[in-house]
Amino acid sequence: GGQWVALAHHRNDQAETLLLRLVRGTGGQGLQGMKEVAPLPSDPQIKIIRPLMGIMRADLETYCQLHQLPIRHDPTNDDPTYRRNQLRLQILPQLRTMNPQIDHTLARTAELLADEHDFLESHTHQLMQASLVVLPNGTLKFPLSVFDAQHIAIQRRLLRQMIHHIDP
Repeated sequence: GGQWVALAHHRNDQAETLLLRLVRGTGGQGLQGMKEVAPLPSDPQIKIIRPLMGIMRADLETYCQLHQLPIRHDPTNDDPTYRRNQLRLQILPQLRTMNPQIDHTLARTAELLADEHDFLESHTHQLMQASLVVLPNGTLKFPLSVFDAQHIAIQRRLLRQMIHHIDP
């Protein structure tokens, strides 16, 4: 019966998520990383919140030690057969030799991309509302002149939003 699910994702998790998605070859939407507040995929009425997203893992561990709070270690996090653990245990330590602030840098990149994604989605939605015509039989009509006048990034978003309009 709850309306919120709180998760303990932190800033290092955000950096790992960005790298994992980059390796997978995702687009701008995937590179925005995890949102601090997002709908639960299985039930959008329930919200996921990530109140620790801005805090580094080391800072959380220090806080717990100072306040004598138990820290739970998941042994599966030590298994390098999982891709996220490969990043955490092997790749990120190497990247930290090049940039000691790489976790902050990657998390900040995800935040910047999220802001840009939100703006582009909003702009595309406004364009759709102004120009899209839905015929009684469900056919969508969008003026080709308006479509052609858009940047390729907006054109792709228009197509995705039209597809989503047809089949959510």
